[in-house]
Amino acid sequence: MIVWQDGNFIPEEEVRISPFDPGFVLGQGCFETMLGVDGKVERLHLHLERLRQTLGARGWSESEITRFRDPSLQAETGLLLRRNGLGRGRARVKLMVSSETTILTAVREKEVASSVSLAVVDCPVNVEAGVSRWKMTSYAENLRALELAKAAGEDDALRLNTRGEICEASMANIFWETAEGLFTPSLSTGCLPGITRHLFLEEHPDTRLVEAGLDALRGARKMWLTSSIRGVQEVSRWVLK
Repeated sequence: MIVWQDGNFIPEEEVRISPFDPGFVLGQGCFETMLGVDGKVERLHLHLERLRQTLGARGWSESEITRFRDPSLQAETGLLLRRNGLGRGRARVKLMVSSETTILTAVREKEVASSVSLAVVDCPVNVEAGVSRWKMTSYAENLRALELAKAAGEDDALRLNTRGEICEASMANIFWETAEGLFTPSLSTGCLPGITRHLFLEEHPDTRLVEAGLDALRGARKMWLTSSIRGVQEVSRWVLK
């Protein structure tokens, strides 16, 4: 695999990361996962905008953040895709940023399943900590939630927050429909401000942003997960407590 690191295209075995880099050692780095289609990253400008907001919230200076406004990044990601033989089809492009280095990777991404099943898991999102709305490299809790869902025989997790409110899946936002209309957790629940969530809300402006417990799902007749990689994916089954 060819990797882009700090402006240079290099083989993955030549990538160098300091053992003292807090972005990777302590999980203080930030990242964006993006979908590449036929050699081009989709909605790169929205991902970079969210990244800049996260870096600003993390205390980075404007001069440090400015480099993520560079329009040449679109060309760089396209070249990275082609160098890895990903000029056709779907690819997962990941941008990782720490105080010491910036890395882009691109790998082949399989087609998304038409539907997914969810299980409520005991791995709450800590809404009080205030970091759940940032894409941080400390992703252990998200992966733990996914592990618990799979152990329960389902595809993905339905996570509540520490106040008992519906929050998100392991790595996706959640929407549901009842006889009263469309709903999704508000950002005050601690859910990630997803790029596809944002676009879904633009297409469905009547969606209600709520802080609600599991009872709100008992009358749901449809449910979807949204993320940059999966797009809008139907939930075929959800197992509530």
